[in-house]
Amino acid sequence: MNARLHATPEGATPLPMILREPGGPGASSLDVSIVIPCLNEEPTIERCVAEAWAAIEEAGVGGEVLVVDNGSTDASAALAHRGGARVIHEPRRGYGRAYLTGLEHARGRTILMGDADLTYDFRELPAFISLARQGNDLVMGSRFRGRILPGAMPWHHRYIGNPILTGVLNLLYRSGVSDAHCGLRMVRADALERLRLRSTGMEFASEMVIRARQARLRIAETPITYAPRPGGSISKLKSLRDGLRHVRYMLAYAASGWFLVPALLLAAVGGALVTGVGPAPVSVPAGVLMLVAGGALAQAHLGLRLYRALALDPNERMRSALRWALTRGALAVGGMAVIAEVALAALLGETTRRLTIGSHHGRMFSMLVALTIVTLAATAWMAALRRTARAAA
Repeated sequence: MNARLHATPEGATPLPMILREPGGPGASSLDVSIVIPCLNEEPTIERCVAEAWAAIEEAGVGGEVLVVDNGSTDASAALAHRGGARVIHEPRRGYGRAYLTGLEHARGRTILMGDADLTYDFRELPAFISLARQGNDLVMGSRFRGRILPGAMPWHHRYIGNPILTGVLNLLYRSGVSDAHCGLRMVRADALERLRLRSTGMEFASEMVIRARQARLRIAETPITYAPRPGGSISKLKSLRDGLRHVRYMLAYAASGWFLVPALLLAAVGGALVTGVGPAPVSVPAGVLMLVAGGALAQAHLGLRLYRALALDPNERMRSALRWALTRGALAVGGMAVIAEVALAALLGETTRRLTIGSHHGRMFSMLVALTIVTLAATAWMAALRRTARAAA
């Protein structure tokens, strides 16, 4: 075991970096880095680091164990250091943020990623290394093709959440994986530049698979065992919030046809129905519903594209321009809503006879109802996007 002091990344505390290498000195000989994000994992982190080192030694490879302390308020960092890990301090919270920092400073030719709560067995390392050496750029663990021990996964994650999220990802991107959000996975260091990872939250797990598919990287899977979390270790996962973050990310990079084409079709048919096709008692209400649905889908398409540009686009100048345009756009949409409401108020002053559903005024009134609903909804989501823009600034 060699203990040497290395240059410390910005924002990190100088600590001895411990390398265990069978093949000579220097980080260039490292086969694997095991990267472990850590946030208040005092009950498990020291044992986790020990198991990671044991896995490296049993595999007979040169490696390092890198723990990214994500702002822990307990003794996690000190315990990880005592166990022989190289500790990087990343005070900006976020599952993805911790991994981005860890990947940036990892020195192995392959990087195994796993949680600090002992739910994943690092002794699975040889299977991951074998698949990576066969030319696979991303090797995913699969809990569903392996073993899920009793008490390891809540029923709603096992039978609802994970299958739905993986199914949506496979439907949109045809990744072919069985467990898209497994926390034990390996990536080749030479593939990281092509992945261009940016997500800072739980959606980082989806991003890695999606980016790999978009970059036409080779993806493989290996069955793993998933164990229960030991007592005293608290999960950081928020099922509904984090699940929706995954869905938002997946849809943001989906093909335009999923929203825009149906939106245009609904708007065209709805407009035709409202303006005079078919008997008024049936066609006008149906047309209004189609216009509103088409407007909602069009807004979903635009909102997701703006979210992608504001939160995920690496071009800061483009993001600044969009933030400027979004602020003015919200004002414009709000103005349209006010105009529509004024027009509605004027029409509501018409006599009941002139406002019959089949009359010209009645059809115009129906169109304005749909326009008002759509514009008011647009004002609401643009306000939400402004908050996203400020957070991404």
